[in-house]
Amino acid sequence: MKSIFPKEIIEHTAEAHFARFNKKIKSIYLLVIILIVSILVTLPVVNVEITRQSRGAVRSLYENNTVVSSLYGQVTENRLFENKKVNIGDTLLVLDALKLDNELKTLSKNLVLNQKYQNDLSILLNHISGDLQTLLYKNELAEYEQKIIELNTEIQHKEKDYTINKELFKKEVIAQIDFEKIEYAFNQALQKKELYKKQSILKWQTRLKDLEYKSMDVESRIQKSEKEKQNYVIIAPVRGWITHFSGVQAGNFIAPGQSIAQISPASELIVECYVSPSDIGYIRNDMSVNFQFDAFNYNQWGLGKGKVVGISPDIFQVENSSFFKVRCSLDQKHLTLKNGYVGNLKKGMSLTARFQVTNRTLFQLLYDKVDDWLNPRLKG
Repeated sequence: MKSIFPKEIIEHTAEAHFARFNKKIKSIYLLVIILIVSILVTLPVVNVEITRQSRGAVRSLYENNTVVSSLYGQVTENRLFENKKVNIGDTLLVLDALKLDNELKTLSKNLVLNQKYQNDLSILLNHISGDLQTLLYKNELAEYEQKIIELNTEIQHKEKDYTINKELFKKEVIAQIDFEKIEYAFNQALQKKELYKKQSILKWQTRLKDLEYKSMDVESRIQKSEKEKQNYVIIAPVRGWITHFSGVQAGNFIAPGQSIAQISPASELIVECYVSPSDIGYIRNDMSVNFQFDAFNYNQWGLGKGKVVGISPDIFQVENSSFFKVRCSLDQKHLTLKNGYVGNLKKGMSLTARFQVTNRTLFQLLYDKVDDWLNPRLKG
């Protein structure tokens, strides 16, 4: 049977072309349908980690400690230089304390002399056998003993007159009024001696009390001066490294409140992040954080890890930017390459912190995106 159309014409018709490629098109179509269905099925299953990022820096747990002078003085010794490591109590600067030293010597001499005076007065008041130490009370004792001798001589003379006239009065040789005058003179001599002794004791007791008060005052002034002298030696209040040294040297004068240097504390390292107000609502304590350090390529060195340990309750404003300070722990002190090379983390290193907010499925992300497109927003 003869063909209506020649074979050469039929091979190039649409019908022949469709018949030849129809099986391949069906296969591709089915593959695309399967792929779309697979994607739709995985949308609610596949989870994606959602993060918020902010800039930050490595720093010490505590602020830098500023070293200042509490008084005016001249530097006699300097032990400071930049980046010096210091421990608590290390001497940093020594100021000239010559005037204070002289004052302390004078006060100490006065205290010793007062104590000697008190010892001598105790000997005089308590009739303790012992040698007096000071010339002042040696002279007073000599005067006292001489006066007692004089009073005893007077008493002996009056007593002799009294004894003789008493016998004469008994024999009625002298009148009663004359005897009474002699008796009165004798009693006056006795009372004069007792009065002198009481006055001397009272005088010494008063002096002893005054010296005790003076000694207490001198001791208080010595303690105050010794405490003040401690301010002439400026020591390190914390352990760390010297930074921002002002450069003062021996011979320079410093004033009260003048900043001499700062000590960067040798405390554990933390990361301080500066989170924008629009992201602070996502941040919470104990949230995991990854740190991408600017000094280390994270593709080679990897990321640092930590957790949020503190969020500032108030906002900070610097120039035209506003932020919250978020402090994070730092789980490692260094990063390591695959070949074992170690890169130490140091204070001041800048970084990008990635806060792991939550995990969401692809379907949730797609829904959020469509909602952003279709849901009308209020414009300010």
